[in-house]
Amino acid sequence: MNIEFRILEDEEKKLKTIKKEDFEEEYHEIEGQFFIKMGEYTLGYVDKDIPVGNELLVTWFGNLVQSAIYLKKFGYAIFNVIDLDNVWIEFNVKYDSIILVSEKKSTIPNVNFLISNKKEEFFKNSKKMERTNIQINSVSFYEEIMLKTKFFLEKVNKISNVLMETEGINELKIKLEYLSSL
Repeated sequence: MNIEFRILEDEEKKLKTIKKEDFEEEYHEIEGQFFIKMGEYTLGYVDKDIPVGNELLVTWFGNLVQSAIYLKKFGYAIFNVIDLDNVWIEFNVKYDSIILVSEKKSTIPNVNFLISNKKEEFFKNSKKMERTNIQINSVSFYEEIMLKTKFFLEKVNKISNVLMETEGINELKIKLEYLSSL
């Protein structure tokens, strides 16, 4: 498993001088490039030669940390890939050491949640995409999520410690601490 991210220079410049109130009112997010690889499953990109990236990094890390929490507690998690139309990443624990990763396309539009720990009824008839039941090691899954989320938070803190007290970053810190305690 591998997670990479990149906060672009223009975004860093903007964030270095932003006030907490302005961030909370206008932005709520840190944008950049994001890449994840789980077995053969890959999504996104990180490329220093490409000067654009509009992935919502706080949301990505929040969804991954919350998925890891749900997996440890319930053995199941599913979350919406925000930029893709009705595409969801589903995680199932198989034994204690293997996690199955599947990509699904919901046949129901306008789902009112981004992440869940329940096998929702409407996903039972959803279209499984070609990337289904990819096996990954659970230890590397949890370790990579915790390590890269910590690294992301450290990077945000280096850019501006003001951002560390914003609602989204605080929520991410709390989730990460909870995951570490499980």
